[in-house]
Amino acid sequence: MSQIRKIKVICEGQSEVAFINNILSPFIGEQNGYQYTVLAIPVITGHNPYGGDSKGGVLSYQKVRKDIEHSLSSDSIVTTMFDFFRLPTDFPGYKEALKKSAQDSIRVESIEAAMGQNILGEYPSLSDKNFIPYLELHEFEALLYCNLDALKLEYVEKDQLIAIDQLKMETSGMNPEDINNGPETAPSKRLINIIDYKKGEALREILLGIGIEEMRKQCPHFNRWINQIENAVQIVN
Repeated sequence: MSQIRKIKVICEGQSEVAFINNILSPFIGEQNGYQYTVLAIPVITGHNPYGGDSKGGVLSYQKVRKDIEHSLSSDSIVTTMFDFFRLPTDFPGYKEALKKSAQDSIRVESIEAAMGQNILGEYPSLSDKNFIPYLELHEFEALLYCNLDALKLEYVEKDQLIAIDQLKMETSGMNPEDINNGPETAPSKRLINIIDYKKGEALREILLGIGIEEMRKQCPHFNRWINQIENAVQIVN
């Protein structure tokens, strides 16, 4: 494993790509003297005929399993970045996880473990440092709640600023990863309800305004994932 030089992140869409390119990749590079290339590999479900961003999303486990397998190799670390919110029910261990606990963090860790077993069971030459499953609690936008004031870098109209402050009050004291998976109360849905929320590269300044250390501080499951990547990188150095 000493020749590993790539970290491939199979992700759900363009918001995750923005995070990987602007936040995760520089962070991993700075930590390790830029020995590693971090690649964002979005799951594509449709192509934009007008040349814009292709449509991403996780429609089934079988589809993303093929993307994962295509990326696996002994000289790479492969990880995932999928929302638990509306996760397809054909993911390994999904139904068992729902029965196991009412706590979503436990459910997610159980599904991640099942994903690891499902993939690595077919590739005995690889280790759990080659494949690190990660599901976002409950979706990518939870990271934005680590500092909602950063939204004001992009949303500057008076009514938008007032709406952001109101959302801050409504979610005050809540762990960002505990903002739930309700159809109207999931992190992205709360944002869509108050501002003209844009995904993808439009989030760059907002993400930079929050920073990965604040995300790690407030989001335990996210921090666990970053720790796993760091540990894998240290092992292969």
